[in-house]
Amino acid sequence: PQSIDLMKLRAKYFGMELIVGDHKSTDFKSMDKLCGALVQYPDTDGLLFDYSGLADALHGNGAHLVVSADPLALVAAKPPSEFGADVVVGSMQRFGVPMWFGG
Repeated sequence: PQSIDLMKLRAKYFGMELIVGDHKSTDFKSMDKLCGALVQYPDTDGLLFDYSGLADALHGNGAHLVVSADPLALVAAKPPSEFGADVVVGSMQRFGVPMWFGG
Protein backbone atom coordinates (compact mmCIF):
# COMPACT_ATOMS: atom_id res chain seq x y z
CA PRO A 1 0.00 0.00 0.00
CA GLN A 2 2.74 2.53 0.81
CA SER A 3 4.50 1.78 -2.49
CA ILE A 4 1.29 2.49 -4.40
CA ASP A 5 0.80 5.77 -2.53
CA LEU A 6 4.36 6.82 -3.30
CA MET A 7 4.00 5.93 -6.98
CA LYS A 8 0.72 7.89 -7.21
CA LEU A 9 2.36 10.97 -5.72
CA ARG A 10 5.41 10.80 -7.98
CA ALA A 11 3.31 10.13 -11.10
CA LYS A 12 1.12 13.14 -10.34
CA TYR A 13 4.03 15.57 -10.51
CA PHE A 14 5.43 13.98 -13.67
CA GLY A 15 2.02 14.28 -15.34
CA MET A 16 1.78 10.52 -15.77
CA GLU A 17 -1.29 8.34 -15.45
CA LEU A 18 -0.81 5.53 -12.95
CA ILE A 19 -2.99 2.46 -13.37
CA VAL A 20 -3.37 0.23 -10.30
CA GLY A 21 -4.86 -3.17 -11.02
CA ASP A 22 -4.60 -6.92 -11.04
CA HIS A 23 -1.93 -8.39 -13.31
CA LYS A 24 -4.14 -11.42 -13.97
CA SER A 25 -7.13 -9.48 -15.32
CA THR A 26 -5.49 -6.51 -17.05
CA ASP A 27 -5.02 -6.69 -20.84
CA PHE A 28 -1.46 -5.38 -21.16
CA LYS A 29 -1.25 -6.29 -24.86
CA SER A 30 -3.81 -3.59 -25.69
CA MET A 31 -1.92 -0.89 -23.77
CA ASP A 32 0.49 0.26 -26.46
CA LYS A 33 1.38 3.52 -24.65
CA LEU A 34 2.28 1.81 -21.37
CA CYS A 35 5.89 2.39 -20.28
CA GLY A 36 6.01 -0.48 -17.79
CA ALA A 37 4.57 -2.34 -14.85
CA LEU A 38 5.70 -2.79 -11.25
CA VAL A 39 4.84 -6.02 -9.43
CA GLN A 40 5.55 -7.22 -5.90
CA TYR A 41 7.35 -10.59 -5.52
CA PRO A 42 6.10 -12.23 -3.35
CA ASP A 43 2.82 -10.31 -3.35
CA THR A 44 1.19 -8.75 -0.29
CA ASP A 45 -0.32 -12.14 0.63
CA GLY A 46 3.05 -13.88 0.37
CA LEU A 47 2.17 -15.64 -2.89
CA LEU A 48 4.71 -16.16 -5.66
CA PHE A 49 3.57 -15.76 -9.27
CA ASP A 50 5.34 -16.51 -12.52
CA TYR A 51 5.09 -13.22 -14.40
CA SER A 52 6.34 -14.64 -17.73
CA GLY A 53 3.06 -13.89 -19.54
CA LEU A 54 3.02 -10.35 -18.20
CA ALA A 55 6.66 -9.81 -19.22
CA ASP A 56 5.95 -11.07 -22.75
CA ALA A 57 2.92 -8.78 -23.12
CA LEU A 58 4.88 -5.76 -21.87
CA HIS A 59 7.94 -6.48 -23.99
CA GLY A 60 5.68 -6.86 -27.05
CA ASN A 61 4.76 -3.18 -26.63
CA GLY A 62 8.26 -2.02 -25.77
CA ALA A 63 7.43 -1.67 -22.06
CA HIS A 64 9.40 -2.91 -19.07
CA LEU A 65 8.69 -5.20 -16.13
CA VAL A 66 9.98 -3.97 -12.77
CA VAL A 67 9.88 -6.39 -9.85
CA SER A 68 9.96 -5.23 -6.24
CA ALA A 69 11.36 -8.34 -4.59
CA ASP A 70 11.98 -9.48 -1.05
CA PRO A 71 15.70 -10.39 -1.04
CA LEU A 72 15.21 -13.07 1.60
CA ALA A 73 12.45 -14.73 -0.45
CA LEU A 74 14.83 -14.85 -3.42
CA VAL A 75 16.91 -17.41 -1.55
CA ALA A 76 14.24 -20.02 -2.30
CA ALA A 77 12.12 -18.42 -5.06
CA LYS A 78 12.57 -18.37 -8.82
CA PRO A 79 14.81 -15.44 -9.79
CA PRO A 80 12.83 -12.63 -11.45
CA SER A 81 15.27 -12.64 -14.38
CA GLU A 82 13.95 -16.10 -15.30
CA PHE A 83 10.45 -14.77 -15.94
CA GLY A 84 11.53 -11.69 -17.88
CA ALA A 85 12.09 -8.93 -15.31
CA ASP A 86 13.98 -5.96 -16.71
CA VAL A 87 14.69 -4.35 -13.32
CA VAL A 88 14.61 -5.87 -9.83
CA VAL A 89 14.57 -3.71 -6.70
CA GLY A 90 14.41 -4.58 -3.02
CA SER A 91 15.24 -3.35 0.46
CA MET A 92 18.10 -4.83 2.47
CA GLN A 93 16.91 -3.25 5.73
CA ARG A 94 15.63 -6.60 7.01
CA PHE A 95 19.29 -7.74 6.98
CA GLY A 96 20.32 -4.80 9.15
CA VAL A 97 21.75 -2.68 6.32
CA PRO A 98 20.91 0.97 7.07
CA MET A 99 19.23 3.12 4.41
CA TRP A 100 22.17 5.52 4.27
CA PHE A 101 24.69 2.75 3.53
CA GLY A 102 24.40 3.20 -0.24
CA GLY A 103 23.47 0.84 -2.99
